[in-house]
Amino acid sequence: MSLVILGVNLFVFLVAMESDIGRRKISRFRVFRPVAAAVIIVPFFFKGLDLSGKGLLLELAGIALGIVMGLVALSFMRFEYDGGQKRVFTRAGLLYVLAWIAITAAKIFFSYGSSNLWSHEIGKFMYENQISVDAFRDTIIFLNVATIGTRAAVIYVRGRGTATANGQQRLFVRGSKTRSPKSKQLV
Repeated sequence: MSLVILGVNLFVFLVAMESDIGRRKISRFRVFRPVAAAVIIVPFFFKGLDLSGKGLLLELAGIALGIVMGLVALSFMRFEYDGGQKRVFTRAGLLYVLAWIAITAAKIFFSYGSSNLWSHEIGKFMYENQISVDAFRDTIIFLNVATIGTRAAVIYVRGRGTATANGQQRLFVRGSKTRSPKSKQLV
């Protein structure tokens, strides 16, 4: 298994764990930092999109699987509104952690198995379907980016929905108090 693939899998896992465990407020930084990190990191590993029919299909399948994995993990996160602070929080506990562990372990096992357990079968499949090694690697990268992108999208959309349902016009608020307009002083 490539250290690149292992690194990307562990990066996605650690971002989710560091950002989401316990009760956490939703902020721009929390939602968009993992996406920004992925945008910065991916170009180091990404060699180019495979536009051939089956290579492209494999890459799209990786994206679809990443979205499903992200949705499964996020189904264990709860969204709550704190009226006193006028802000939305998420709550993620043991089931959320176990979901991410299972997803990460499955991705790492598949990567390991592809190199060590069933490499002959994977190679034969790729040869018969004219799928390049780059397309296969890109599929793993896209799967991870889709997983973390889905995490960001779900937190934003469900957080916004929770805020709106509680009369808040915006999801991201500065500080815990509402601001009042500055009063004009007469001189």
